[in-house]
Amino acid sequence: MKKEVSQINSKVFEPTVEQRGLQLHILHPIEALFSFWIPSPEGEKEAFRIVKWIARQRGNYIQLTALDNIKKDEEYTRWKEHMKKILDYAHKIGVKVGINIQIFSVSSFQKAYVVSKKQDLEKILSLPFDAVNISFGEFTGTTPDEFIQKVNEVYEWVKSFNKNIEVSATIHVGNFENLWVEYKVERLLYYFLVKYANEDIVPWVHTVMFYNLFDDAGGAYNHDDFSLHREFLFERIKQGKKVSYFPETAYWIAFDNSVPLYLPIYIVSRWIDIKNITEAGKLYSHVIFSSGWEWGYWLFDYLSLRFSWSVPATWVEPLSELFPNWGKDIIKKLGEIQYDYLIRKRLTPYIAGEDFYVYLGCQSKVFFSQPCRITFEELVKMSDAEKQRFEKNVLEPLANMEKEIGTLLGNFPADSKSDPLILELKDGLDITYLRVKFMRNLYEAVFLHSYGKEFSEKLDTSVQILNKADKVVKRRAKNFFYPRPELLIEKCRKSNYISVWLFETGS
Repeated sequence: MKKEVSQINSKVFEPTVEQRGLQLHILHPIEALFSFWIPSPEGEKEAFRIVKWIARQRGNYIQLTALDNIKKDEEYTRWKEHMKKILDYAHKIGVKVGINIQIFSVSSFQKAYVVSKKQDLEKILSLPFDAVNISFGEFTGTTPDEFIQKVNEVYEWVKSFNKNIEVSATIHVGNFENLWVEYKVERLLYYFLVKYANEDIVPWVHTVMFYNLFDDAGGAYNHDDFSLHREFLFERIKQGKKVSYFPETAYWIAFDNSVPLYLPIYIVSRWIDIKNITEAGKLYSHVIFSSGWEWGYWLFDYLSLRFSWSVPATWVEPLSELFPNWGKDIIKKLGEIQYDYLIRKRLTPYIAGEDFYVYLGCQSKVFFSQPCRITFEELVKMSDAEKQRFEKNVLEPLANMEKEIGTLLGNFPADSKSDPLILELKDGLDITYLRVKFMRNLYEAVFLHSYGKEFSEKLDTSVQILNKADKVVKRRAKNFFYPRPELLIEKCRKSNYISVWLFETGS
């Protein structure tokens, strides 16, 4: 890849990171699914706008997660025509496009496009994609020899179609016993076997949710931290080898923007990562795992792309391009509050959403993704000493977090709500405050009940909070930025999804 330079005021500028972009994770029903993957005249126009927007934010790479619907001939024909136009447009403005495929169908728990034979790949690479990213699913794996052999085989298949296509492979997370393997007198997590595959395959080091490489990971995917991933990435940089950092700006599955929650903590972590990584050496690629843009999550992609281009002195610096000083200060303070309570004090489980599958995973402990909370049943059964610790470590910090966010809301100017960005910020602040308040009241109700005390008042308060949150969600749905919002919310209305699931406790 040629070095990218800009002539600005007679000075030559080189971006901090060579490859900068987003993986539009369309395994989830997000905006990009309807724009990029499902053919339509509207989708084509939207895809062009998204490509142009990414380029304007200094991005030069887009990656799509391939879906298995195109294994049907009729859908494939329509998809191919649609995708060819998008690829041609992206290449015209200097943006490369990659495609993510999965191998090992046993690990495929979603509707990903699984490559089992060479012909599967041929269908994809009949189009001029610039890169292929290989992933391996989650939670289950194969033997080390089978893994390495298959990865190398897929690499050769790709190169047989186009020798210039870059091949990468994702190093996922998951600290579960069945994912630890022995290979070459080394005990390592299954995903790190990538380092034993073809040396031209670029490793993509992944982290999840708003956690970063340098702080506590809260128990996400059973990791206390992601130091293993950090050490691997730093070693590659030290050796002068290509490596990509592949963090997230949303975790759509029951966790944040689908709940919904407004979490500028994502910006804090993405800045902490890129600042520390680039101080250690030259990072080849920084691609963000992107899962939707409403409720402010577009802002996290916007800033992450800017960080890849040039790391600012502080994470709030680029906010000045979009918000007045008071708005920037609110986002800054909210990010700091969340960094303190969600990462340092490990309160994430008590504000994140939890559906049946998350609950089941946490109860079984076989595998789970987001950090697990103490359930109401567990709280009731605690000893007095355990309840005192829960009160100190969960209930009191939740109350303090609620108070601090409430102060931000109290300082929100009453006459500053006409700007669409300010309206979104206000809705995001409202819904996050109500979420924290809702969970605190529910847990305090059960906490009091466990001592045989009356708790109906707090349950009544929780219902009132839920009703307020319902109004905020409906208000935001009317102001979505995506031009076809009905695609994002139609099913919610049919199943009363907004008022029931969005604030579901799962316990």
